[in-house]
Amino acid sequence: MATTAAPTYLPAMHLDGIRLVDGGIWANNPCMVDMTEAAGPLGIPLSAIKVLSLGTTTELRHRHQRLGNGGLLPWATDAVELLMRSQSGSATKQLRHLLGRKNVLRIDPTVAPGLMTLDRIDAGYLIGRAGEASRQYSPDIAAAFTDHLAAPYTPFHPRKKA
Repeated sequence: MATTAAPTYLPAMHLDGIRLVDGGIWANNPCMVDMTEAAGPLGIPLSAIKVLSLGTTTELRHRHQRLGNGGLLPWATDAVELLMRSQSGSATKQLRHLLGRKNVLRIDPTVAPGLMTLDRIDAGYLIGRAGEASRQYSPDIAAAFTDHLAAPYTPFHPRKKA
């Protein structure tokens, strides 16, 4: 419940007196979080990491010139979306810097405003876009990952301190 509690759409999840909301609030694109865990606690060398990062689409938006003037009111409608988009873009760029551009494939199609909102989605349109994206990105996925075989997954359970 907490991983889907997008605050502008759904209520927070309350667990043991803690209010939990969607992780996208602080890591809208978690690829750097994942790479840090892989290279840190799991000890995987950076040279062995390739990343396929799937976004949830980016709206093509027109930004009004008023944003250049600063102030809370002009930014009120754009701030949250801009913060989430900038975190996502920054995480991808950082990952490409550390792993190399050819080792990171980010798929995040651009769509017209209002077509893919969380509270209003047309299933037929979504299926069509998924098919279109699949055809568009299949060559990139094949080129990036056909020579890479990931090691079998082994769950990592830290030892409990006695």
